[in-house]
Amino acid sequence: MGRTKKYGDCMKPRKRRYHSREHRRLLNYISLVILGAVLMLLLIPQLYAANPQLDVHVDRAEIEMGDVLKLKIQTNFETTGTPDFSALEDQFEILGRQRSSRIEITNGRYKAFSRWDLHLTPRQTGELAIPPFEVDNAISAPLTITVTAPSKNPDAQQGPSFVESFVDAKSVYVQQQVHYTLRFYHLGQFINGNIRPPRFENALSFSLRNQFQYQKQIGPHRYQVYEWTWVFYPQKSGQYTLPPQGFDGRIQYRGQLRLVQDRTQPITMEVKPVPDAFPSDAPWLPAREVNLKQTFEKLSKAAVGDTLTRKITLQANGLLASQLPEIQTTSSEGLSLYPKKPSLDNQAHRQSVVSERQQTIETIARQAGKQHFEALTLHWWNTQTDQLETLTLPSRTFAVSETAGDQGQVFLPEQTTAEPETPPATESTDWAPPKWWLWALVPLILLSLFALMRYRPTGGTKSGKSHAEPAQKHPRHQSDTPAEDDFCQSNRLTATEVYRQLQARCQQSPALWENAESQALKQALEAHLFAQRPLSDQSLNKLKTRFCETAQHPTLTDSNQQPDTQLRPLYPQTPKNDQAW
Repeated sequence: MGRTKKYGDCMKPRKRRYHSREHRRLLNYISLVILGAVLMLLLIPQLYAANPQLDVHVDRAEIEMGDVLKLKIQTNFETTGTPDFSALEDQFEILGRQRSSRIEITNGRYKAFSRWDLHLTPRQTGELAIPPFEVDNAISAPLTITVTAPSKNPDAQQGPSFVESFVDAKSVYVQQQVHYTLRFYHLGQFINGNIRPPRFENALSFSLRNQFQYQKQIGPHRYQVYEWTWVFYPQKSGQYTLPPQGFDGRIQYRGQLRLVQDRTQPITMEVKPVPDAFPSDAPWLPAREVNLKQTFEKLSKAAVGDTLTRKITLQANGLLASQLPEIQTTSSEGLSLYPKKPSLDNQAHRQSVVSERQQTIETIARQAGKQHFEALTLHWWNTQTDQLETLTLPSRTFAVSETAGDQGQVFLPEQTTAEPETPPATESTDWAPPKWWLWALVPLILLSLFALMRYRPTGGTKSGKSHAEPAQKHPRHQSDTPAEDDFCQSNRLTATEVYRQLQARCQQSPALWENAESQALKQALEAHLFAQRPLSDQSLNKLKTRFCETAQHPTLTDSNQQPDTQLRPLYPQTPKNDQAW
């Protein structure tokens, strides 16, 4: 029969295999190689910066003398180079420059940017050119800046803050567009403040730009400027007055907090009636520019009962869409016209409003033969040349056949399936890793997992030596823990403490307790603790002595120990020599 494990006996641990220092050093080397390879792969996007770009942007394309222009130059790659700004100094004065770099990694996509920010002020009026720049073989496109004389020359002796307002024309026609500008200038630091938007009595209005901030050089001072712009359209002829506008707030100037209560001067304008040269039966249309165009659908294969479409688009620069007239169309008697609700749109464009009115007319062919749409004529007044101009859409003649798929029925326009539009080819600034880059990571990951599984530490002696190494004979050995030293040096002796230290030592050196005397003493101790059997102090002292000896000489074993092949009793029995205890 096999040997039964008795309660309290120590389980013999499996022999542990240790790796030598060379194995651990090899593992560290492999880890460093893998880490370096991954870092090199992360740097590949910089080596493969396809389609390098250099973009140039300005905050405004139209400025006045004295304004400070913000110029931004940015690459889609990281670089140590710098553009040559010497060509700018012929037409602009460089007030300041700043450089910055940024790296972004979003969802595995790598982006790197280098950026230069410049503050410029023009040296002259006219069309000034910002030349192309070059950085690492990437070249930017040139830009054109329009510089005009100051619309209003502020006094160089102005205080730390002031407001001004002005219009682009003092004499206009009724319903003509007027550009209105309101500016707040200040030195120092802006704390808070507010300005009420102007009220345009008896006029339509539209906000072009709300609170645009920039700098302006006035004499020896550089002011911070807040600008608001509107356009309005007087609806009555005669004298028109814009009331004063005010700004209330606080600024900090030269270390002092100042209360700001600045006011503008009122503006008086002359609004002229419709000129006599304009046709009295035509809708009044004063604008800077007007365009009129038309398109047709299904005229080439028209048949009786088919639904045809005519689209007329009217665009105007200098008018709101609500001011554009309704388009009246006529046709031959064989066509029935059904105008749809027009679509209106307003877009702010620089210092003006560009509006559009699109009218769709659904047409049903009632008779076969030649049919036509009548020509369309539109009169408008050019406010820049102060002249009458006329636009004409020619008539359109087409044939309607007798044959129809379902004669007598009305068909709506065919819903053609729009193929998905292919987006325009743009040079992306994102970098997507190629397939070989991803496949290169696979062997590196597998290699790292193999190294961790093959050379992982699995425990052993603290010295790092394998069990195959011969042990020295009776080396002088200190206890493993300070608690063991205290136990051996202490005069206090309790069965519980002896058993606890005994179990700890048994787990570390189970072979040391396999001789008959040690087993008998340990069984007597267990019987005392768990079965309330008597135990003498002499036996307890022997156990303590045995424990302390093994702590000092861990390799000490009983050479005369014989293997215990007998079946041990299920319950521990008190040895005969301890019955008197």
